[in-house]
Amino acid sequence: MPRETLDSILEPDVQDVQEEQAVALVIEPFMFEMDYGSDIEVDLSSFGISEMSEVSHHEERGELRDYLETEYEIVYSENDDSMHIEESFVCASSDGLYHMDNSQTVIDSHGDDVMIHEDNYETVYCEDNDNTYFDTYAAESNGIEFCSGCEETRDVECHDFEECQEDGSVDSFDNSSSAHKGTVNTKHSRARGITSTTFSNMNGMRYTFGVELETSGGYIPSCDGDDLNASAVEDGSISGKEYVTGVLVGDSGLSMLKKVCDTVQENCEINSQCGIHVHIGGANFTRRFTIMAVHLGLMLQDEIFEMMPPSRKTNTYCKPIPSNHKEMNFNNYKEHLADLIYSSCTLDKNYNKKTRLGRYPSKRYSWLNMVGYSQANGHNTIEFRNHGASMNYDKIRNWTLICMAFVNFVENNQRRIWEAKDLPGGITLSEVLNESLGDNIGGQLSRYVNSRKDKFNGAI
Repeated sequence: MPRETLDSILEPDVQDVQEEQAVALVIEPFMFEMDYGSDIEVDLSSFGISEMSEVSHHEERGELRDYLETEYEIVYSENDDSMHIEESFVCASSDGLYHMDNSQTVIDSHGDDVMIHEDNYETVYCEDNDNTYFDTYAAESNGIEFCSGCEETRDVECHDFEECQEDGSVDSFDNSSSAHKGTVNTKHSRARGITSTTFSNMNGMRYTFGVELETSGGYIPSCDGDDLNASAVEDGSISGKEYVTGVLVGDSGLSMLKKVCDTVQENCEINSQCGIHVHIGGANFTRRFTIMAVHLGLMLQDEIFEMMPPSRKTNTYCKPIPSNHKEMNFNNYKEHLADLIYSSCTLDKNYNKKTRLGRYPSKRYSWLNMVGYSQANGHNTIEFRNHGASMNYDKIRNWTLICMAFVNFVENNQRRIWEAKDLPGGITLSEVLNESLGDNIGGQLSRYVNSRKDKFNGAI
């Protein structure tokens, strides 16, 4: 057969193949699914991409992203979420790109508005002018300073700092009717507050206690000597040192605490980013104790936060106990305690008191921190994290005694707690103080609590 005849027979098939190949090279535009529900129709045929999954695995990812931003104004956040450029902002704090819905407008040190990501924890809020500042330096540059009287950042033009600090003074205790017992110890150990012959200031309670005072500046170079039973440690959440007392007890311990507070006050500064943490030890920390502590904490936490400055109510380092734990009983307690302490579904061979949770487990950031005595490598104490920044001994002593009274009430009034958890009104802080500290000290502390509530009443 002649060659031209053969070509004429094969020509239609060849044309069909060529047409199929041409069709295969044409990629239809697809909807580019954006973050927060928006979408844009994008043609990526020049990159040979036909599926969304190929975008994240594309070898020339940088070139592709430049193309998307140039042609379609699609940008990517630090978390690889895609968004339209009009819906994004560059965070003034980290230079990271975020969606506008996650933004917060604050004031910088020059008095200008800047945008930051909403998870920035360095911001400072001033209730006097309802403004939020980039950080402590920005607040101070705009005339906003920390007042140790009300434990909040205030506007220097409209707040009387001297009068506020005078109003915050606390009367000394009258302990003439308080019970105490003697014990044998040495003069040196009493001087450091690690033993005591008297317990009059805590109505005979012999729990150990330790206090952590966070600061924003200043330093005590000789705080590790015999004269001061405290250590200066680093804390990533604050700009200054954290001064941690040794394990203290009794009236001698309070004397040492006063010496520490006075020394810190003479040498350091504080701001609203700081706080006071109190550890109480010497209790029988069983699972039953933990269950009762949770229920008492749930009944008291609203009242306790009422006596704190507004910033403590939203502070991520002293979160409230979630209300769903009101349902905890002796049948389901494993699930509740696992969630509260171990970030687990239930207590088992991997999550129990023999577990080592590390130095900074996330569940420690509750105002009632039970992680320490619930792990193998933790301190055998319960920690109270509510109190705002202070260097005032009277305030810190009062809060320490309130924490001690809480522990004592949990140990000695478990039937009362169990019966009251489902009753209207439950248990009040005044009942806890008077039961644990007696009518004299308990009554004085109840009046102190009420004065704190009045001070912060209506503040948001």
